[in-house]
Amino acid sequence: CGGGKEEIKPNVPDVGGTVGDVEVPVETPEETVKETEEVSGVLELVAGQDLQGMVACGDDHIVGLRKDGTVVVAGNCRYGEDNVGDWTDIVKVAADDICTYGLKKDGTIVVTGWLLCEDTIADMLSWTGLVDFAVNEKTAVGLKKDGTVVCSSPITAIKCGDWKDVVQVETTDTTVIALKSDGTVLYT
Repeated sequence: CGGGKEEIKPNVPDVGGTVGDVEVPVETPEETVKETEEVSGVLELVAGQDLQGMVACGDDHIVGLRKDGTVVVAGNCRYGEDNVGDWTDIVKVAADDICTYGLKKDGTIVVTGWLLCEDTIADMLSWTGLVDFAVNEKTAVGLKKDGTVVCSSPITAIKCGDWKDVVQVETTDTTVIALKSDGTVLYT
């Protein structure tokens, strides 16, 4: 901005160095190779599938939507995130830390994994007529065919029941965002 060039270096210590009183551990080549092999193994499992261009990532698992409407999951699925064998007619997938979600062609939601926020999940499973959805650990939002929105969260300030003309939805744990057909954005 001032016309001069200055090299900016990240504030990251050298391996084996220290930050304050904390020593930065030296990573052994074996640890690096093992970690890389685990990640590539998971990616190969998903990449080898006949996917229709939709994938989602949780903390420890990857979800892929196959062209035939079935779902493949790979990774560390210790809470049942990969229990998708009977899922069919799926049009969108999502994942959070330890759950896998699917939007079915009929506009309903299916979920598997460790359900941290059971009330939010119960609400989602009752929704119908959806064309899109977004989910995070605590908050879920669904977009209905008529452009209205349903949402569920233990955070009482999140309310979106009167939103109309919506074309896309997104969420974090604490915020719901919607894009309206006229280009304006709603949030709560």
